[in-house]
Amino acid sequence: YGFKETVQLRYPTAKLDTVPMSYLVSAIGDIAARIRPTDIYLPHRRDAYSDHAVGFDASISITKWFRYDSVERVFVYETQSETDFDVSTDSFGFRPNVFVDVSETIEKKIEIARIFDSEFSSHPFPRSFDGIRALALLRGAAAGFVAAEAFMLLSQRITRESN
Repeated sequence: YGFKETVQLRYPTAKLDTVPMSYLVSAIGDIAARIRPTDIYLPHRRDAYSDHAVGFDASISITKWFRYDSVERVFVYETQSETDFDVSTDSFGFRPNVFVDVSETIEKKIEIARIFDSEFSSHPFPRSFDGIRALALLRGAAAGFVAAEAFMLLSQRITRESN
């Protein structure tokens, strides 16, 4: 898929809340210092899956420009069957403000998602291949594309060179 590298921290799935936050922050910070990312993508803080909240909280630390000056943009993504199950009464929910045209690649995304086939079931199960396509069509309609992925831009640093 064109990745230069993948990193697995090997912390326990569905138990990130049992790992001291300082361990997570340190591990993520070490990776960020080495890779020097420009764009950070985080799960929505209010996803129904508890590891996403912990991951968000630990990862937000690398968005501080004075520690990780390579970071230019911080995005939040939505996770099918997790983000849309936020029922917190004090939540503003997922409110996308960045849309990426995936009209030409949506079928490739579904093909890649099939790697995690055991996580999916038939529609109307909240995590289905039909659901991926439906969400892409909905987000596309909001942005004038056939299909789109939506993100929330949390912050962006623009330098004079990038203007």
